[in-house]
Amino acid sequence: MHENKYEFMSILSLTFHCPEAVIKNWEKYFNQQLLQSIQGLKSIHQHIFSEVYSEMINEGKNYNLLLFFNTSSDRDDFLNSELLHLKDTIETIFSGEVMTFATLLNAISSSL
Repeated sequence: MHENKYEFMSILSLTFHCPEAVIKNWEKYFNQQLLQSIQGLKSIHQHIFSEVYSEMINEGKNYNLLLFFNTSSDRDDFLNSELLHLKDTIETIFSGEVMTFATLLNAISSSL
């Protein structure tokens, strides 16, 4: 089996659902605050931020932030501290209109 650099990496997928009415404010928040916070965390090895296109979504828009951690303990630390702070901040700014969903991914195989 070919070993790759992500074989032992832990990944966290954060999906944010934004109603149409808050998309502009969400994009401003993401670009001016959230992205800088994520880039400043040493526990995050890499990240990918994406718009999510789906035939199932007719209201608003979904965004995904894929976070790559070097270890599962780094990811756990993020889940138990940074993610809680992030959710509280989003709740405060957007009054519960932006929903956040976290999915833990454990790489089994990768061509990265």
